[in-house]
Amino acid sequence: MKKDRIHEMKTAAGFNEGPGMIEQSRELAEADPFAPFVIRMSDGRKYRVAKKGDIEFTHYGSPKVRAAESKHGLESGRPRWHVLNVDAISEIIL
Repeated sequence: MKKDRIHEMKTAAGFNEGPGMIEQSRELAEADPFAPFVIRMSDGRKYRVAKKGDIEFTHYGSPKVRAAESKHGLESGRPRWHVLNVDAISEIIL
């Protein structure tokens, strides 16, 4: 993915659910250079993906992120792996 394309995509609100969110998160995860991003879930939780090593994908294609949960701006606990329900992703923010 080209650097200029990454910077054009400020937020993914309204992006197609399901496979569209998987593809978009995969593109961001594989971008070179990598740019940190945040995945916001429909229940308000946020997961900051600070570096390439903080996101992987399950064999089913679901994003798996290593992050501390954040709700209402407050992070809780140490970073750990979270498998995300792609249908519950409401936006991806750069």
